[in-house]
Amino acid sequence: MASMIPILSGVDQLCWTLHLDILLASIVYSSMIHCLCYCGNVDDAEIYLRIMKGRLLAPNVSIYETLITGHAQKGNNDSALQLRIEMASLELQHS
Repeated sequence: MASMIPILSGVDQLCWTLHLDILLASIVYSSMIHCLCYCGNVDDAEIYLRIMKGRLLAPNVSIYETLITGHAQKGNNDSALQLRIEMASLELQHS
């Protein structure tokens, strides 16, 4: 049984590393989306949203609210509404 401790320790380290990579990736995507929307590049920001979801990273309320606001400011009300519906279907709460 003593020989299992190093293996479990390695598995725990791998799990932590994967968790950290996912967390960092989510932060990077979130930052990119926020910056692009702030600069008025909402279409590019939505590309990053699709990439993020394709990599199985879950967008949060803040990301959706940023995209919704960005689309609304550009007069893309249909896109804003579609994102709001998508956000509701994911049961994310609008603040």
